[in-house]
Amino acid sequence: MLMRYRCLFALLFVLNWGCRPTTENQHAQETMSGKLTAVVEKTIVLDSIPSGSGLAKVDQHLYIISDDSPYFFQLNLQYQLQQKIGIKNGPKSKEYRIPKKIKPDYESLATAQINGAPFLLAFGSGSLSPTRDSLLLINLADLKNPQTYDLTHLYYLIKGAANLPEAELNMEGSAIIGEDLFLFNRGQNVMIQTNWARLLLFLKGGPNILEPEFKIHRITLPQINGVNPGFSGACQLGQENKILFTASVENTKSWVEDGEILGSFIGILDVEKLTSDPLESAAILTDKNGRTVIEKVESIEFLKKESNGEIKALALTDDDLGGSKILEITIKR
Repeated sequence: MLMRYRCLFALLFVLNWGCRPTTENQHAQETMSGKLTAVVEKTIVLDSIPSGSGLAKVDQHLYIISDDSPYFFQLNLQYQLQQKIGIKNGPKSKEYRIPKKIKPDYESLATAQINGAPFLLAFGSGSLSPTRDSLLLINLADLKNPQTYDLTHLYYLIKGAANLPEAELNMEGSAIIGEDLFLFNRGQNVMIQTNWARLLLFLKGGPNILEPEFKIHRITLPQINGVNPGFSGACQLGQENKILFTASVENTKSWVEDGEILGSFIGILDVEKLTSDPLESAAILTDKNGRTVIEKVESIEFLKKESNGEIKALALTDDDLGGSKILEITIKR
């Protein structure tokens, strides 16, 4: 009888221990059980814009960058295409989409003020050097003459600072808050923080230019069916010192190669808690019936905060086949 009780106790101990989540998974589950919800209210198909990857709103216009189009695009707030502007220094292609081997792979679009004027920044992913190592700098007062800057050395420095293997460099999101630029790397979900003005001086070059300094933050995100999500987009959350981000979940063994899309997370990072626990909350993007939306969200843009606290945002999707959509989203926290 004593032996029987000992065996039963041992079995219960093993079962209890096996059901315990690791600290990382426990944090993910707590994050998932929070109050944040992200619901798609409306879907708009962009039939003339391939492979949407970056979205920004400035005044009464929306701007979209593609990872494989020889153009970037200006829309009005009714999602009507107003202009498509050729990227002069990009690879030339007579096709609707630039072939994968030579595409610049611009994966994010952020807004910045330079000498008081509004600019757009489109960062190449860096996942194939030197083809994808460029920054497209767009003056909104002179859309047809964007400038390009080589990011090869910058990405080399970031790989060293973040201890990133070559195969895991894949910049997918960017946002500027105050004096700092935040770059979001999909591989290992690394966020790189650096002074934006100093970085711009470094890119423009010249004598005695100091290399930028970096702060590296690794963010643990929830999983879907045991698959880790990867950062895919970011923007400032209104005027708050917080970042609204997206992370898509693809069933793939590589951070660079496409895979089966399982869904996307919407989340909030607190910039004031970067040294402790910056992930405020995250939620799977769903439809109005609570079902997971099977879309690969590539970018997000804050629109407004309602009097009841609801956040209105736009998300941009890419189906890996050239199709793009805009999703109107309501976020509650």
